[in-house]
Amino acid sequence: MAISIERGGLLSRTIRIATTGNSLTRKLDLGGKLESNQSDGSASASGLAGVFRTLKDIGKRLIGFLSKVIVSGINLSVTAIFSTFIQATQFISTFDWNAGDGEIQQRIQANNIALSALWGSALGSGVGWIAGIALGYGLTVFCPVIGSAKLAKLIAGKVSLEALEEFQGTLTSTVRGTLSVIGSNLFLSGYRSLRKLAGINPPDSAPSWTLAEKFEERIENIKSPALRAFVEGFTDEFFDSFIEAGYIFAYELDAQLANAKAANQDGPDQAFKLIPDKDVPGEAIAMVAPERQAKAIVQTTLAQHKLIYNRDVGQLVGQPAEEYLRATPLRRKLVIVFRSIEKPPWRDRQGKRPREATYSIPDPKSGLSWEQIKRAAKAYQWGKFRATAKLTNGRQMAVYGATPAEAQDKLKELLILCDAEISTLSVTEERDRNPALRKDSTRMFPCYATYLVRRPTVDPQSRSDLSGNKWQESLIRFRLWTPQQPDEWDDVKTALSGNG
Repeated sequence: MAISIERGGLLSRTIRIATTGNSLTRKLDLGGKLESNQSDGSASASGLAGVFRTLKDIGKRLIGFLSKVIVSGINLSVTAIFSTFIQATQFISTFDWNAGDGEIQQRIQANNIALSALWGSALGSGVGWIAGIALGYGLTVFCPVIGSAKLAKLIAGKVSLEALEEFQGTLTSTVRGTLSVIGSNLFLSGYRSLRKLAGINPPDSAPSWTLAEKFEERIENIKSPALRAFVEGFTDEFFDSFIEAGYIFAYELDAQLANAKAANQDGPDQAFKLIPDKDVPGEAIAMVAPERQAKAIVQTTLAQHKLIYNRDVGQLVGQPAEEYLRATPLRRKLVIVFRSIEKPPWRDRQGKRPREATYSIPDPKSGLSWEQIKRAAKAYQWGKFRATAKLTNGRQMAVYGATPAEAQDKLKELLILCDAEISTLSVTEERDRNPALRKDSTRMFPCYATYLVRRPTVDPQSRSDLSGNKWQESLIRFRLWTPQQPDEWDDVKTALSGNG
């Protein structure tokens, strides 16, 4: 069966009928009005009237833009002043003070020709942009199917912004070039008039006389070759470095002035108190912000408060997620207790209990001997510095010492007994604390140790974790203050013998 294509079913035909009616003929109204069947819902804003209104708006914006560019072209910044000074110095040093009136007039005419070319280029660029925008606007208005004044105005506005941005640099350079030419011509005309008043009128064929040439001649007249080379190198590098340093200084000073101006534009700092929830007046936020930025800062603060209000945020931040979300009990744990008295009785001369420090070592190594534990838990100087280590098994361990080095060394000595290694290590100082709980430097001695051993079991009465696993626990305490291995160490070995 042959394929049949119905003309009325084509998409192009549907669009043509929707835009031209049953006549199927596209019409272009040169009078600036859209046909009634070509309306975009706002026929009164279309046609040449819309073109003229848009061009008028663009003209107003262009006048304001030109005013802004002219002001920026004559803006007196530190960099512009220094650049003008350098240009004027170079101009005076290379100016032929012995030039005749004819030569000076030729230079004035050359400056005028260059100025004409400069403005011709600038205006040609601007008129070209305007003509392109106007032509594109007209074509967009009268373009069949999609043409509309609204679309034309939208496109013309975007193109106008692009044109102004491209044209700004050209026009600014033109304004600055004009100021330079005007200054040069005023200098030439003034010098010529002043010379005539003084009765000086050198011929056009007179030899040139410039400051730069005379300076070079003075250097060339130095008889000593070494001294002449030294002076040449010194003067060349001096002027280059002076100009470079001056520009750097001017740039930095302009940047600081711009920052100060921007800070002043926001107004002075205002201190105020923000209460996000009127029902909770005690929850107030003290804020300090520039006057013009205060409203935006308050809105942002209120939005953030509403977002996190009455929510538990940050409960798990900075914690081992595995331990919080899924409790994984340790198979082995060694807890060592230090006291400020070397051996019993555990009372000082006033009958008070001694200071005590307890450290937990997660996952101690299998097969540890009492001598190894005793050696790692030797006496040390305890104090306010805390050494904290995060371990590769996801746990952490902390030890206090009288100095940062003492705390760090003791932590590493105890970690010799652990299967895990240090992932990160930090040392902090405890500054503010209740005087009664202050950690003054104290000599600490090993007192006791407790070995916790857990083994899997099927006993329903045993402890279970969140995963439903059953664990049988063995907790053995043994002495560390004795010089020899205590008898209870045999119970530790018995408990460890069945633990993997």
